[in-house]
Formats: sequence, C-alpha cells, structure tokens
Amino acid sequence: MPDPCPRCGSQDIHHSRLRTWLERARWRLTGRVPYRCHDCEWRGWRSEPVAVAGDMIRRIHRDLTDAELERLDPEHRS
Repeated sequence: MPDPCPRCGSQDIHHSRLRTWLERARWRLTGRVPYRCHDCEWRGWRSEPVAVAGDMIRRIHRDLTDAELERLDPEHRS
C-alpha cells in the first residue's frame, strides 16, 4: 500500500508522468518519479524513495552474465 497523499491523506495516489526536461533529468539522477493524488489533485515528489517488491528499491543496473561479457569482448577470456 503506498504512502498517503501529503495534502489530504487519500490512498488514491499514483505515479505521474514526467512533464519537463528538468523532471526527466531529476528522474535519471535519483530514480524517483512525481506522484499525483486523484482526490485532491496534489502533484509532487515524495520526500522518501518508495520501496517496491518486498522493501527493495528497484535496481536499474545489473551485473552482466559471462555470456553477455563474451559477446561484448570475444577476445578477452577470464
């Protein structure tokens, strides 16, 4: 269950689309997105990152597998 709206306390709060290049830059730097409350129309950024999938922050990057490394550099064998 997401945190309630900071203005009205409603639970009807969802991700909002990124509108400007500045919001997209902030998203790329922090991994956080703006939210919108459908009850009071509040739109803003949460002060804390939102935990997902069992309190784990979404991981954007992952380690490459051996097969992926081999495709990138077939001459290099570890």
